[in-house]
Amino acid sequence: MEYTAVFLLFVMIVAAAFRTLASGKGTGELVFFCLLVAFMCFEPVGEEKIALSSIFLACVGVVRMAVKRDVAAVLCAATVAVCSASLTEGAYYGEFADYGGFLCAAALCAIACGRETAAFALAVGFVSGNAYSLFADSALATRTDLFSQKIVFAAIVCHVAACFFTALQRALQGVDGRTLRTEKSFDAGILRFTGTDVF
Repeated sequence: MEYTAVFLLFVMIVAAAFRTLASGKGTGELVFFCLLVAFMCFEPVGEEKIALSSIFLACVGVVRMAVKRDVAAVLCAATVAVCSASLTEGAYYGEFADYGGFLCAAALCAIACGRETAAFALAVGFVSGNAYSLFADSALATRTDLFSQKIVFAAIVCHVAACFFTALQRALQGVDGRTLRTEKSFDAGILRFTGTDVF
């Protein structure tokens, strides 16, 4: 997942740069991506080996969710936090469960949230869950990987998946809307042709 996420992040940075050069819009998005890359370059700090990029993404996520007042994102973040805490404290915590939890959380946020808040909801959820687990049992810091860079990797994959699902939903709604307008026009035409009152 790491290599895929880094490649997707590189593609998003290039796309944001070209969009900024072409239209002058998207400067904030480009700056955000550059700051995220800068934080990803730092080594984990503290005894808990906290990745600054995950904390940065979660902090931006809290602000973004508060500004947008996205209830779905808040509920997703809470669900991810509960699942993260349960997974971390579980007896069968391992590499498979680790990646499975990240991918399931990414899928949940990508489907339930919009592209603007999906990745942030995932980051807020995992950081909150890890913080709860650490406060509940400080010894977890030596046994598991808390506040890791994997949160950022999963968030990047989640963002791209959310963009795909959003585009797919808009395309399907467009088809449904055109079909509905066509059916209404056809029905109205038949009613006018037969002299039946539309209302």
